[in-house]
Amino acid sequence: MTAVRRRSGGSAERAAVRDELAEVWTRVLSVRPGPDDTFTDLGGSSVQVEEAIAHSRGHLIAPLVTADFTGDPTLDEQAGRVARRYRAGFGAGDTALQQLRPGAAPAVFCFAGAGATAAWYLPLVAALAAAPGTARGVYGLQAHGLQSRARAAWSVTGAARRHRRAITGVQPAGPYVLVGHSFGGIVALATAEALRRRGHRIAQVVLLDTVVDSDLALARWAPEQEGFSGATAGSRLPRPLRLLGDRARAAGAGLVRYDPVRQKELFWALGMRAQRRYRIGDCAQVSVLLTADAPGQAALWQELGVPETRIHQVPGGHLSMAAEPAVADRLASIVTAALRGEY
Repeated sequence: MTAVRRRSGGSAERAAVRDELAEVWTRVLSVRPGPDDTFTDLGGSSVQVEEAIAHSRGHLIAPLVTADFTGDPTLDEQAGRVARRYRAGFGAGDTALQQLRPGAAPAVFCFAGAGATAAWYLPLVAALAAAPGTARGVYGLQAHGLQSRARAAWSVTGAARRHRRAITGVQPAGPYVLVGHSFGGIVALATAEALRRRGHRIAQVVLLDTVVDSDLALARWAPEQEGFSGATAGSRLPRPLRLLGDRARAAGAGLVRYDPVRQKELFWALGMRAQRRYRIGDCAQVSVLLTADAPGQAALWQELGVPETRIHQVPGGHLSMAAEPAVADRLASIVTAALRGEY
């Protein structure tokens, strides 16, 4: 344990970030940190810094960056850095479309899951960019209002319309390759349909652990909170008042800045509500990669028209599959073959 260098504490937002960072540190270091511990004092190495950064991409709205470890900050000091970056980003321009890697067209467009950021795809960027003779551009798409002030979409089709405009803004013509993780796969399917209606060609839509039945997602991956944002969890308020509070937070999603933990939970819940109201349509040119975390989904996708030969079981877990080399290789081969017209 390190000596206290700065008194811990701070705002509720900072405390929420600190709790999330403590989970990341614990996952990487196998020891629970206190607010005044530093990463290196707990035995963290440069390799484990990279592991912490990678792990945070699937768990934090404001993922860790290398600079967050500069000067060997305490857990509380690092939480302050992340919270400040989150606040600064929320006042910036729309971040729903992010360039993850510059490169040639046709680019690959990657849709993040509910409550997740485009940074989840960073471990897969090199594989997605791979193509014979050139490097393809890679863009990440996430919910409007998740990291910056913008009104959130309340429906899958509403999100798809906005993403379609963003995609054609950077690549006016197809063929288009769309990749979606979890709920992001549902939005990718709807965006593909929106592009087709405008006369564009879809080369391939690749779904990563996207489940047909949102009840499975609710059972397996829901934040351990009640309501939309968790703000009323454990509250003694009558249920009607709790529901009213949830609806008020939903109405302000993307316009009101909550702490990063509640923000993520709110957008996750909005995504699940939107998926329950959406009916999956055309599954032409669709491939599905499933981990063991999505049991029974292969048969359901076949019922929707996806050929068995385009459904692949891959290693890893629902959140960790982006770091699996086998997933990257399979994804790269599907994308490359689709753009050649061979898949």
